[in-house]
Amino acid sequence: MMRTMRIISIGLVLLVGMLLMAGCDLGSGLMGSGDTVEPTITAIPLPTRIEATSQPEETATQVGQSEAEPTAQPTTVSPTETAAPAESPTATQTPSPQPTATQPEPTATPAPTSTPAPTATAKAQAAKPKPTATPEFTGKLVFQTTTGGDFYTIHADGTGLRRITDGVDPVWSPDGTRIAFTRWREPRGVWVINADGSEEWRVFDWSETRWPSWSSDGSTILFSRQEGGRLNETEWCFRRWCFTIGPDPHWQPGFINTWDGSFREPPSPNVVLAPDWSPDGQQIVYDGVQGLMIQTVDGEVSWQITQDARDTGPVWSPNGQRVAFTRKQHDHWEVYAVNADGSNLRRLTATPEHPDGTPANSAAPAWSPDGQHIAFFTDRSGQWEIWVMNANGSDQKPMFATELTSLPLEYTSSAERAISWTE
Repeated sequence: MMRTMRIISIGLVLLVGMLLMAGCDLGSGLMGSGDTVEPTITAIPLPTRIEATSQPEETATQVGQSEAEPTAQPTTVSPTETAAPAESPTATQTPSPQPTATQPEPTATPAPTSTPAPTATAKAQAAKPKPTATPEFTGKLVFQTTTGGDFYTIHADGTGLRRITDGVDPVWSPDGTRIAFTRWREPRGVWVINADGSEEWRVFDWSETRWPSWSSDGSTILFSRQEGGRLNETEWCFRRWCFTIGPDPHWQPGFINTWDGSFREPPSPNVVLAPDWSPDGQQIVYDGVQGLMIQTVDGEVSWQITQDARDTGPVWSPNGQRVAFTRKQHDHWEVYAVNADGSNLRRLTATPEHPDGTPANSAAPAWSPDGQHIAFFTDRSGQWEIWVMNANGSDQKPMFATELTSLPLEYTSSAERAISWTE
């Protein structure tokens, strides 16, 4: 009996020991399983899309398409992902960048290191107000509708059309506050009017005056007046032979001080037409008998710069280096320019004929204040208009669209100074 109980006791001890050993192995297995889960989680690599953020747009799109699901890892938007437009001006204003149609939707967790997409910047720039366009031309023009008719002022951008008065050869003062002109209706003479059409007054009383031109300081006006010479045709006969001599009126330059009324005449030839005062006040250019002439204000020195008797209406460039003028071709007018020393003569216009084959004209040039452009009269469209071109004759085009359609313009071929341009 004792032996039997001893055997049973030994069996129970062995059983308990086996049970204890099995429990230890189970606990070890559970603990081992828990130890391996944590490093497995931390060892998960970042999504493939994150690794591809430095690649070009096409590569990033392909990679995004290959991902089956978005991960819980926050995403970083690459600066090269221009295909993903953002709804807001900057990426920081939204929880996360908006996904494209080819990319899986990221989680709502904001990425602290995300950078703004270039498309968002482009949207912000496009939202800025557009700057106001700079007008192609600046300043203000005065022009006559015809010789002795109404003249108007207008801004170079086409605004502010305004009738001033009537007369011949209107021209701006250097500061743009007054306009000088001549008048061949009573009371005749040289006149000045304010730029707004107020306070018109006569500064010189004479029956036939033309082509006023201001001194650089605005105190004195140069002009030409008819004085002496042969005014009518005259028939001369010698024995049985008779012939007719045409009129030969003399036109003399004069200077009138607009403040004190003093007048003087410089030494000059008998014919000084369309005189214009140089910007530096030292010289005048004019239409002489055989071409354009330049002489000093005191009349002591003069020289010829063109050799064609058909040249007329000369006007100085603002820098005093060039002279633009009108030349009569055999049946029409064109605009030319020449250096003040007579060199570099250049034809600026080659006006196309009208559709019916009749010649068209370009005449009466006027320099822009900066000397970069020249406005002129032309009838190439079938009616007289004001056109403009670069100083070298390129890019000829109408200066105004429809602003002057109600005003019939006319160049009467009397060497009129029909346009003047000021700042």
